[in-house]
Amino acid sequence: MIELLNMLGEFAIAFVIYYEIEENRAESFLSEVQSDKFYGQRRKLYEAYVNALPLEASLKDRAEAFAETLWKDGDLRTLCDQQWATVYRLRYALRRSIFHRRTVEKWFPHVLISLWVMTNRYLRERQDIRPLDLITEHGPIVVRDSLCILKRHGNGKIPPITIYGEQGARVKISGTVLDQMLVDLDAPFK
Repeated sequence: MIELLNMLGEFAIAFVIYYEIEENRAESFLSEVQSDKFYGQRRKLYEAYVNALPLEASLKDRAEAFAETLWKDGDLRTLCDQQWATVYRLRYALRRSIFHRRTVEKWFPHVLISLWVMTNRYLRERQDIRPLDLITEHGPIVVRDSLCILKRHGNGKIPPITIYGEQGARVKISGTVLDQMLVDLDAPFK
């Protein structure tokens, strides 16, 4: 009986240690994605995307123009790559988490979907160049999960998402387009 209690005590200690590690990873993720640096980089991307073409341009035309901008502007391309790399690094750290497995998608679904809409053409071109690129390999998974989360919270309807530029300009992504993306992530860009 004492051995059983000792074993249960050891399991309880191991569980508490595991829980603390999980909480530390989740806290690290939230601190990083809410940092001024991370947000500032994303804000620059949003501004460049919103200003890539006139506001009435289609998402396809806008994504193609933004991809051209990213290929020409090494600094902006680095910001884009860092955004995706940070998201996937943090998602990787939580991938087998019992308590926080989908923290990235649950806390920031709009951000992930917006990044995908903005950078879809660029990521697909990168995929052609580097087929084993982790960003383009895991991008569809995290974006689809984000769309499912929004649909679940919207009672079966995905609400529209708006990408804002610094000067107040905005690009709206309708719920209809987001529903299409749930079936085919590349639908708006064909």
